[in-house]
Amino acid sequence: MTTKCKKKKRITKEQRELAKRYRCAYNYVFNKLPPWKGKIIIDNSDNQGDKRVIDEFIKEVRQLAESNRQISDELNND
Repeated sequence: MTTKCKKKKRITKEQRELAKRYRCAYNYVFNKLPPWKGKIIIDNSDNQGDKRVIDEFIKEVRQLAESNRQISDELNND
């Protein structure tokens, strides 16, 4: 019995740029949150109220990352 090695998929330039954009959007939105919301996101609890805060945060990050708006690079932790 022979096993086939899976080839690593190459990450394209577009994928790297989108990943960087998501990181920048995450950092930008997170730094604009009030401290109590930031704590909820870091703790990531199962509380229903906390889930709403997390869902809103994710939605805002996604919308910013996938928009054409400029995102400050200074918050990127590369």
